[in-house]
Amino acid sequence: MGKIPKGLSDKAMIQGFEEEATLEDCFLAHEAHEEEKRRRAVREKEADLSRAALTPELLDRLGKELLQLKLDLFAEGIKNYRIDIKREGTTIMLAPKETKGR
Repeated sequence: MGKIPKGLSDKAMIQGFEEEATLEDCFLAHEAHEEEKRRRAVREKEADLSRAALTPELLDRLGKELLQLKLDLFAEGIKNYRIDIKREGTTIMLAPKETKGR
């Protein structure tokens, strides 16, 4: 073992040092990964249930119409708005409602 150089910064002293993973670190990382996987699966399941009747084509058309609505409102000078969703019988209506600017 050689001499330890004097006057090194903390960063210079630990340069090139790699900590070995312990068994506990491996278990904690695996548990965190499994928990994230479980949460992602729950979110996807909830999203699937709420979008059960929406096909990709229908979502695409809806997205295009909402974008066109946003452009029309911007042309009218309305920049801050929210979309109210109303259901009347078998009809679902999306109506923009202007909000106060922030």
